[in-house]
Amino acid sequence: MNASDFLTSPTTHPTALHVLCLRSFGTEYIDWEPATVWQELHRVFGKTPSSLNKSKINACKATHTGEAPFNDWYVFEKVVLPFGFVIPQFGVLQKPSVAVATHGVGVMGQLRSRPFSTDIEKYLAGLLLAEGFVVPPKQLEFLGRRIADAVSPDMFSRVKNILSGADRSLPKDAILAAQVLKHRDLQNYLLAYKRLQDEHLVLAHKLAAN
Repeated sequence: MNASDFLTSPTTHPTALHVLCLRSFGTEYIDWEPATVWQELHRVFGKTPSSLNKSKINACKATHTGEAPFNDWYVFEKVVLPFGFVIPQFGVLQKPSVAVATHGVGVMGQLRSRPFSTDIEKYLAGLLLAEGFVVPPKQLEFLGRRIADAVSPDMFSRVKNILSGADRSLPKDAILAAQVLKHRDLQNYLLAYKRLQDEHLVLAHKLAAN
């Protein structure tokens, strides 16, 4: 993938775009106006990022420079969406899927480790419950109490025990099996994006070094 494709491809990982900017312009780029970033990327690489990739870069910058992504559920929503390869639409609600939100939380943690506000925890718990999760994925373990208080204690305990065990076979109980499959699908989604991230981070360093 050349620099032009890297800056315009919808599948370019957000952290790789961030690293390309950091390696090319230094940490000061984080405080630049967006228009300056696009201008400098075009000057160096001969290409302006696509709208989606501009959103990814802006989300990285926002995570670094303010507390709102960690405190305000609406700002959080508009940050995790581009981390999940979705263009945010300001002024409307766009609830992300559990997969997109979980991946976004992981990206935010890589960029800047901060606790989330009560409002964001409630927002995330609502996403999980709406998709039928009765136990949060390991990446969102901090939501455990909120989910446990909202579902059957017996179901929470049974699913949690199954997920923490070494047995990979599906439970015979259809409801329990459905819960296990939800978590497996989510972890497969996250693993795919981890592999993509690793590949694109290597590429970002190579492009910035040229």
